[in-house]
Amino acid sequence: MIRINLAKKKTSELAAEGAAKKFKLPSKEELKELPLVSMGITTFLCFALYTGADWYKARELDLKEAEIQVLRDEQARLQNEKKQFLELEKLKAEVEKNDKLLSTKINALKVLQEGRRNSSKLLRDISDATPGDVWITQTTVNRDVVSITGSSYKEDQIPDFIERLRKSPLVAKVDLLKTNRGRVGTFEVFEFSLDLKRRK
Repeated sequence: MIRINLAKKKTSELAAEGAAKKFKLPSKEELKELPLVSMGITTFLCFALYTGADWYKARELDLKEAEIQVLRDEQARLQNEKKQFLELEKLKAEVEKNDKLLSTKINALKVLQEGRRNSSKLLRDISDATPGDVWITQTTVNRDVVSITGSSYKEDQIPDFIERLRKSPLVAKVDLLKTNRGRVGTFEVFEFSLDLKRRK
């Protein structure tokens, strides 16, 4: 014997009807429109993704271009600094060259000044060593040698003159080159030529 409980069946039928009412299956017309809606949604989503991706790429590109511009500005600044540095190096080399040139000139002037000072002292010593009966007709001053040409009424005054010159602290050596007799007007004279070597 089989028993069927009708009360329970009714309740489950009512529950199934309520659920069917809640979840209504789409009609044929709604099903026909469904691909269009999904295509529209898909198209919208694709467009949104494409636009978003394009916007993202453009934003990234703008950021990269800004970075590139910053690097270009830095490169230009560095190039400018390099140019200024090279100009400073050229100026430094020119200053060093001028400094060496000036040092050389200053040293040459010091040597010339010292030589002039010594030359004037030497000429003063020559003048002081000249006896009264000796006169000098020509003096030539070279770097290390002073050539003297002169005359005297007395022959013994020439060795005396040479001996006085040798006593000068500025004279290293006196060489008598020549002596001979000559005339000045009606007077007989003794002419001489000598070289003084300067003391260094």
